Amino acid sequence: MTNTLQARGRALHERFFARVNRERLEALRDAMKAEEEARALEDVLGVHDETLLAHLVSLGLTHDTVAALSLVPLIAVAWSDKILQNKEREAILLEAVSMGIHPSSDTYHLIEQWLTVEPNEQLVADWSAYVTELKPHLSAEQLSGMRDAILPRAERIARASGGFPGITSGTSAEERLSLEWLAGMLS
Repeated sequence: MTNTLQARGRALHERFFARVNRERLEALRDAMKAEEEARALEDVLGVHDETLLAHLVSLGLTHDTVAALSLVPLIAVAWSDKILQNKEREAILLEAVSMGIHPSSDTYHLIEQWLTVEPNEQLVADWSAYVTELKPHLSAEQLSGMRDAILPRAERIARASGGFPGITSGTSAEERLSLEWLAGMLS
């Protein structure tokens, strides 16, 4: 074989396989991005179900979407009695940090704003509409996993204001109604 023939053969081979290699590289990048997003969702939701996380990523849910999905109910419960106690505020901010939301992030600062001024009803309406649209895309087990991630956090927020041991539970009637509504939305 001549050098020219070998060189042309290598060029043909490289040109032919360049597309395959590029497609494989893109697929690898997509898989890595999906895995990274699943880990971010795992942090926010506190769920370790790989199937649920992969499914949420496939539906296009992002860390920010899931942060909103997880935090709006907490904020709604805290404001349901029209009074936000300092302990409720602190508890929500601690929950946000436990979800991987850094105190210097825009999301954290937005949460702080929601804890300063009662959010308008449209925020909860948008959350409800989103959950209603999301639920048909989840299996009963996946929905249960999401409920198990969100509802206990909301219950902790409702109990955060304390009450008086042996006299009151620390959860107002409005907060109990809000928790019942949340449980219904996530069922």
